[in-house]
Amino acid sequence: MSNAQQYFQTDVIVLCLAVYAVLGLLCDFAVRLLSRRLLAWRASFDGEGA
Repeated sequence: MSNAQQYFQTDVIVLCLAVYAVLGLLCDFAVRLLSRRLLAWRASFDGEGA
């Protein structure tokens, strides 16, 4: 992405940003899923953030 920025390749920059966004969403989904499954034993845990 740095090279694309230096050479003004906006299509590569936009693609990288889209890939980073998808990876961020996948990581968020994975953490939420793990927290729901791993913290299910807590009676007061509802799976939602504060």
